[in-house]
Amino acid sequence: MARLNTSPITRMIYNTFMKRESTYFTTVVVTGFAFSYYFNTTFDKFWDATHTTQWKDVKHRFIKDSE
Repeated sequence: MARLNTSPITRMIYNTFMKRESTYFTTVVVTGFAFSYYFNTTFDKFWDATHTTQWKDVKHRFIKDSE
């Protein structure tokens, strides 16, 4: 089978993150958590900027503190 011409960067990424199953799994899990965190943070900022009246703004009218 002929070897494909790959760039050194591609080979470095493969050897660093994909060659061993444990590092591949860790890469997938860490990337998933990071994506989820940044996606939720970005969407929450967008939501807060585009929706003026929210529950956190009117909650004090409906719920009395027990203090």
